[in-house]
Amino acid sequence: MKSQTPNKQKFFLFFLAAIILNAFFFVNIKKNNPATPDLIVALPNQTSGAVEKTATATPPVAVPAVVTVKPATATPTVTAEKIYLTGVPFVVQAPFGEWQDPRQQDACEEMAAFLAVSWARGTTTISRQTAKEKILDMVKYQEENFGESRDTSAQDTIDRLYFGYLSYQKVRLVENITSADIIRELTQGNLIVVPANGQLLKNIHFTQPGPERHMIIIRGFDPVAEKFITNDVGFGTGENYLYPVELLFEAMADYPSGYHVPRVGLAKVMIVIEPDF
Repeated sequence: MKSQTPNKQKFFLFFLAAIILNAFFFVNIKKNNPATPDLIVALPNQTSGAVEKTATATPPVAVPAVVTVKPATATPTVTAEKIYLTGVPFVVQAPFGEWQDPRQQDACEEMAAFLAVSWARGTTTISRQTAKEKILDMVKYQEENFGESRDTSAQDTIDRLYFGYLSYQKVRLVENITSADIIRELTQGNLIVVPANGQLLKNIHFTQPGPERHMIIIRGFDPVAEKFITNDVGFGTGENYLYPVELLFEAMADYPSGYHVPRVGLAKVMIVIEPDF
């Protein structure tokens, strides 16, 4: 039998030569490629659980500075200013306190119309005597032309008194209103007259229980007090009288023409008088 020692020696020499050649090849690669990383480390991504490969020799990336913008801590306060129409004359509907006279007792529509148109034409002061003569003449005019002067609806008041007797055309009726509509007209410099149920106004100055059918001039609005500024011709101290917005609006209700004709519904309307100056 032949010996196998020479073959084992040949295999060992071949294996040793292969190791030397491989080491020589790896050293040459490093010399020619100095940026080749030595090690790749697998790091867990903390947000997703995925594995990221991060080269230890990768150049650092510059991180931009973080700028923190603080939001405003306070909101500007917006306050509305008081609205007030100056120069609106005032005379009570019974200028000399003659409340027993039914013509004056029911003359809120006439007096409110006369004062509003006087203002619209630039008149700021009216004597009690002039006011009494004027409303009695307005009552007579209505009785002669329409058969009745008491309790005229908003539309009939416009047609008979503003357009008719007073010959003033810059007047209009607005229906289905809100209190905001009144305020908007005031901001535009227009005077307002509204029909209302005076018994709901809880006014201690009225002869109780108060007039069920009444008309009131609105000349301003106080946003702080949340009140309308009125000229209420139904009592002697009614100039610049303050009514809470909600109270006056709830009391507002148009009424039909005629003497104490029952209301049908509670229509919220206003008569808008635009100035002629």
